[in-house]
Order: sequence, then structure tokens, then C-alpha cells
Amino acid sequence: MKLQFSDKTRNLTFLCLTGIIIVCLFVVNSIGNKQDKVFAEESNQFKYALHLLSQNKVTEAEPLLKDLADKHPDNYEVIWNYGIVQLQLKNFEQARALFQQAQDENVILVKNSAFLAQFGEILYNLGDSEKAKVYLEESLKFNPNEQVLNSVNNLLETIKNKDQQ
Repeated sequence: MKLQFSDKTRNLTFLCLTGIIIVCLFVVNSIGNKQDKVFAEESNQFKYALHLLSQNKVTEAEPLLKDLADKHPDNYEVIWNYGIVQLQLKNFEQARALFQQAQDENVILVKNSAFLAQFGEILYNLGDSEKAKVYLEESLKFNPNEQVLNSVNNLLETIKNKDQQ
């Protein structure tokens, strides 16, 4: 059995489907524009927080990074930088948890000399000199810049002197 549609029915069906497609395109475009705006705002917030950190304005950067970390717990860069803030504020337990979370999100961080050095510093301040030493020594394998190299060497010397006492 063959279905037959009149020209009028076919045209009406075509117009309805075309109208639905056009409405869907407008809705999707609107949603996309809203997402773009949110992304741009959060990106600017992150950049501003990093700028504040570079200016040693840690207490001003902290709420910005906390907000982003709460919204994006899977973004290792946000979590790591929020951990750096906690390290600088001497909230070592929270810093350790954040560094571990960042490492869990991106295991490649274990090949980043700055990350390893900072994590080592956190562990040292929490009294875990042995594990700190492992992280610090590992950071030396990944060509740290001069600032990281000096920091790591100073902390390793401190651990060595502490162990000799």
C-alpha cells in the first residue's frame, strides 16, 4: 500500500519542519552565547587571580580561585593555583589536599619541576621530610628554572641538616 500526500500536506509538513529547525538554531545559538559569556568571565577571573598572585596579593587572589575551584573541581590548573595560595597562606593541610587533587586530575604534573618542588615544600611543612625529599629530588630531574632550583636546594639542605641532628 502506497501512501499519498497532497501537495498542500507536503508543503505544510516542509514548512513546519523548517520552522522547528530555525527555532532550534536560535535556541542553540542563544545557549552557546551564554556559555561563551560565562567562559570569558571565568577566564578573565582566572587571569586576574594569576596576576594578583604574581603581585604577591595572595589574600586578594584566594576568593577568586576558591570560586573557580568550587565551580571546576576537575580543572587541574585552577586547583593547583588554589593550592599555591593555600601554601602561601600556610594552610598546609588544605594545600596538600589541593595538590593531590590536581595531581589526580593530571598525572603529568609529576613531571613538572615547579609542582614537585611546591608539593615537596608542603610535605616538609607538614613534617613528612622523607616524602618531601622524594618530591624535591624528583623535581631536579625536570630541568627546574633557577628560582625553583635554588628553593629545592635550600630545602634539601635544610632536610639534610635536620636529619644530621
